Formats: sequence, structure tokens, C-alpha cells
Amino acid sequence: MTGSIKSKERYLKISKANKGKKCTNETKKKMKENHPDVSGEKNTFFGKNHTDETKRIMRIKSLKRREITLNGKKLRTFFNKKACDYFDKLMKENNINIQHALNGGEYYLKELGYFLDGYDIKNNIVYEWDEYQHFDKNGELKEKDVIQKEIIDYLGCKFVRFKQTDFILKTYPNL
Repeated sequence: MTGSIKSKERYLKISKANKGKKCTNETKKKMKENHPDVSGEKNTFFGKNHTDETKRIMRIKSLKRREITLNGKKLRTFFNKKACDYFDKLMKENNINIQHALNGGEYYLKELGYFLDGYDIKNNIVYEWDEYQHFDKNGELKEKDVIQKEIIDYLGCKFVRFKQTDFILKTYPNL
């Protein structure tokens, strides 16, 4: 990529179009062949990991990029409607209040850079709704989604997780 604005715009458009797409092994091989100066051990980040503090900063900056403003109030641009429906059901059945995307907005832990799917402030209970993409091919929660301990340590709360696929199929088929 050259330094011109045109090529930067083109790069960003291509990057946006490819976001979330998986590369085939053949494509990965071609990229490695075309960029031997940055592949494998030649990559300056090879074998390194971000610190927890760096991850927190990156998370906060990412969230800021995804915020929109409506009538002076910041809103997140995406949430899980099925989780909100279930939290509403829990509130009705247990006479509690769970703050979520459609009930006051997701509770934001500014210091940690997390939006909580659901939070019962009065009882100090966090509700996490794990969609299928939170799990690896073996059905284990991905490392980046294991945020529970950090939140529990910060809030001193109880933490309840719901695995959407199990829950929808077995417990609440009308969602």
C-alpha cells in the first residue's frame, strides 16, 4: 500500500468488505508468498501477546468506534434481541429489574470497557448471553469471551451465563 489517500481509502474499503470472512488455506499460502517480509517469525508480533491493559484499551477504543448518538444519548449499534426477551421474562417471573439493551441500555463498565448484556443492580447479578460465535469448534468458550473473573473482581457480583443454543433449543423454544 502506498502513502496516497486514494490507496488508503481503497485499503479501508477492501478491509471492511472482507471483515469476518475466513481465508482458505490456498489464500493464506498466497498471502504468505506475496508478503514474505511479514509472515511467520518475520512478523514483529510473532509469538507475542497483548497485555491485559492493552486489550482493555483496544476494547474501549473499539466500543467508541461503534457508538452512535440519538437525541444526545449514546447507543450501541448492536445487541441480542433474544437475550433481551429472556431477561424480560426473568424480570416478570422473579419481580426483579435487569438493565439490558431494551431496558435502560446495557450497563457500561467504563473502567473495564465492557457492556454487560444484563445487570441487576439491586441484587448485583450480571447476566451474560453467549451466542454461538463465543464458542470454539469443540463447544468451549473462547478465551477472549472469558471475562467473568475480571467483572466479578471489579463488581463483587454474582455472574450467570446463558448459552443461547442450549437455552433456545431446550428451555425456551418460543424465542
